[in-house]
Amino acid sequence: MLLETITDSSSIGKTTVARHYAKMLASLGIITGDRFVETTGSRLSNDGVTGADMLLQSIKASGGGVFFVDEAYQLVGGQSASGSQVLDFLLAEMENNIGRIVFILAGYNKEMEKFFEHNPGLTSRVPHRLQFNAYSDHELLHMLEQLVVKKYSGIMKVEDGIRGLY
Repeated sequence: MLLETITDSSSIGKTTVARHYAKMLASLGIITGDRFVETTGSRLSNDGVTGADMLLQSIKASGGGVFFVDEAYQLVGGQSASGSQVLDFLLAEMENNIGRIVFILAGYNKEMEKFFEHNPGLTSRVPHRLQFNAYSDHELLHMLEQLVVKKYSGIMKVEDGIRGLY
């Protein structure tokens, strides 16, 4: 597993899923270490290749792990060329660190589609994609019910019941 992408139509959950996924990969021995480094495409673009290299060195020094880039599409399309340089650098690092570092790129669906069109090397390095849909109204109501029951243990009364008008 070299690179994963997580796309989401909502902004909830990508980082949490990435953290749990990283723990699972380390516990199964798929990657050699359990270091988790989180950043954004914008931050990488601003910090340049030197900043990206420093983050990767911290993972390597820990024996391996996961490099998580949220809103990865911010590496391309900006006015600065440094984002594209960072992306080119990361592509080389993906090849050089198979089994040691897993790169997880996350972002919104449409933006990530454009991101992958930017560089043909990305598609060949992305064997898996995870996509999460936004919660439905029914799912959100169910989560609210669970939170109310958990927090108030039945002492809170809801007019017309939990599924009532109020």
